[in-house]
Amino acid sequence: MSQNCQSPTEHTLHVETFNEGWSDPVQVPAGELHRFIIKRGSLLTVKIVDETGAPVEGVPLIFRGAGASETVPTDGDGVAKCATITAESVEVTFESAETVNKTMAAVWQSREATPEAEYAQADCGTVAVVSRPGSIETPEGEAFSPLSVEAGTPKTISVRPGKNRAYLIEMPDVLLRTDSAVVLPEGEAPTDKEGEHESLTSVGIIATLLRYNEEHEGKMLFVAGHADKAGNEGDNVKLSEHRANAVLALIEGNRQTFIDACIAKHSEADVTQLFDWTNRQYGFTCKPTVMDRAPSDENYVRFRSSFNKWVAGPPEEGEADSRGTEINDYGRLQPDIWGAMFDLYAHNLRGELGEKEAGVNDLRGKLVWVDGSNKTIGFGEKHPTKENTIDGTRSQEDRRVEVFLFDEKEKPDLAATNGEDVYDGETYEKTPVEPMVSAKKWTAMWEVKKDPETGEEMPARMDETRNMIIEAPGLVGEKSMEVKVYQIINDKEEQVTATKTASADAVGGGIPFGGWYNPELVQKAGSGSLPYVKFRFEVKASSRTVSSGILPYGDTLELRVLYGQSSDWTPPDEQKYCIHSPWGQRSGRSIEWNGENGWIRELNLPPGGISLVLGERYLFGANV
Repeated sequence: MSQNCQSPTEHTLHVETFNEGWSDPVQVPAGELHRFIIKRGSLLTVKIVDETGAPVEGVPLIFRGAGASETVPTDGDGVAKCATITAESVEVTFESAETVNKTMAAVWQSREATPEAEYAQADCGTVAVVSRPGSIETPEGEAFSPLSVEAGTPKTISVRPGKNRAYLIEMPDVLLRTDSAVVLPEGEAPTDKEGEHESLTSVGIIATLLRYNEEHEGKMLFVAGHADKAGNEGDNVKLSEHRANAVLALIEGNRQTFIDACIAKHSEADVTQLFDWTNRQYGFTCKPTVMDRAPSDENYVRFRSSFNKWVAGPPEEGEADSRGTEINDYGRLQPDIWGAMFDLYAHNLRGELGEKEAGVNDLRGKLVWVDGSNKTIGFGEKHPTKENTIDGTRSQEDRRVEVFLFDEKEKPDLAATNGEDVYDGETYEKTPVEPMVSAKKWTAMWEVKKDPETGEEMPARMDETRNMIIEAPGLVGEKSMEVKVYQIINDKEEQVTATKTASADAVGGGIPFGGWYNPELVQKAGSGSLPYVKFRFEVKASSRTVSSGILPYGDTLELRVLYGQSSDWTPPDEQKYCIHSPWGQRSGRSIEWNGENGWIRELNLPPGGISLVLGERYLFGANV
C-alpha cells in the first residue's frame, strides 16, 4: 500500500484561551502520515475588582467541579485562572469572608471612599457582592452563593464595601409615657386599626429578644435609652438612662434594678395602666374608670388584694414556679407595687416563651454583652427619630429604648465611641427584628429510624427518604418557611445541598428529603481514604431560625467472596479489593467475620454508590 493510502494517525493539540500552555510536542516518525487537529481549550477564569472596577490582587478563590477543587489567588490583574479542572463549568466561591475583608480593607483604607453613584454597574458578566467582616453577601443582604462559571466565559465579581450591621429590637414609644422610665405592659391606647399602633406588649418584646438571641448564636448586645426634647438636656440624659436600666432589668430578670428605675422616674398614671392590664389579663378587681389619672385609694386596695390572692392561689396546669412575693394589704404607691409589677411580667414572660423559670434563666445565660461593665447607654435627646426636631418638642416616637445585637466582628467599641458610631449614619446600618407572633421554642429534627435487631439509630442511606420534622408555634396558615439542607464533610466544611420552601400547613407530617447525593458537591478525598458525610437542615421564617441536629450518612457494603464450584466453595484468605466512589477510592483485604473468612465489610460509605474491584477484576458497580 502506498503512503498516500495510509489511514492517518490523529492527534489533538490543545491551545488555551490566553495562548498559554501549549500541548507537549508530538514526535512524528519519518514515513508516517499524521493528522493534527488544533483545538482551542478554555480556561475557567474569574476576575475580582473593587467597586470602581479596579482589579484586586491576592483574593483566594475556590474552583469546584468534576469532583475536584483548586484554590487560586487573583494575580496583579485581579484574575484567577483554574487550569487543573477539566469541566464545562465549575462553581466558584471565596476561600473565606475573612480573607476578602482583610484584602479589601487594605484597598479601601488606601484611598477616599467612593460615592455609591460612581460604583461600577453589574451586568450579565459582572456580579456585585458586599464584603462584611464575617460574611460575603449580595447587595440585597442575602448570603453569596457560589458563582457558576463556564469554560471560556470569564466572570467578574465586583466587591463593594458594606456598613457594619446592627440588629435592632425596639421597646417602642407606646410602652413609655412622657417623663417616665416605667415600661408599660402594653401600648397606652392599643389598637389594630390601620395607621395606628398595633397592640404591642413589653413582655412579648423581651421574649422576642431572648428567643432571637438563642436562635442567632454569637450576637453581642447593648441597650440604648432615648428621650424626646421636652425638658432640659441634662434631665433627659438621666431619664434615658433610667429607661435603659428598666429594660435591662426585664431582660436580665433583676427585680431590684427594675424597682429602682421605676422609683427614679414614674407617673401614677403608669400604675393605672398596670391596673387596667391586670384586670384584663388576670381578672384582678382593680379596673380603672379613667386611664390618664392616678388610681383611687380603693383600686390600690383591690390590686393589692387581688395580687396576693393570685400569688397564694393554686397553680395552673403545668405551672411549677413561684408566682412572686406577696405585698402589703394597704397603701398607695410604694416600692412593693413596682415589685408586684415585675413579678407579673416575669410570670407573663414564662408564658410567652413556653418555659419554666429554669428555661428562662437558661435563655438569659446565653446573653453576651458588648461591654459587660457598660450594658446600657442613655443618649438623652441626641438621636431623635426625625432630623431637625425643635427643642422643647414632645415627641412620642422619640421616647424609646433600643436593644442592639451585633456580630462579634462588627461590634462597636463603646469605650472609645460611647455608641455614637451606631447613630452616625455611616458606620452602621440598622436591621429591625420584628416582634414574634409566638416566642415559644421551635424545634427541628430528623426522623429517627432504628435497626430492628439492635434498636440502634441508623444513619441515612442511598434511596432512603427521611422526614424533616418541624414544630413551629405561631407559624400558621400559608406563611412560608425556607428549609436549607447542609452537607457536612469530615465534620468541617458545610455546603448547602438543597433548598426547599414549604408553608406552615405543609409541615405537620414532616418534609421528606432523599437527595443525599449531589454530584456538584463531591470533593475528592486524599489517597486511600473516603470522607465521612453528615447532614443537617435549617429552617427560617420571618425573624426565626432553628437548626436540626446532625444526621450521619453511611452506606454499607457486606459481601462474601467464594471461589470454586457450587458444591465446593472456598473463601480466600485476605482477598485484595478496591472500592471506587465518586469521592475517591479505598483498598483493603477480606476479613473473618462471624467465624467465616472471605468477608468484605465497608461501613459509613459516602453517598453516590461504589464500584468493587477484586484483584484486577472489575466485579460490579452499584448504589450500595
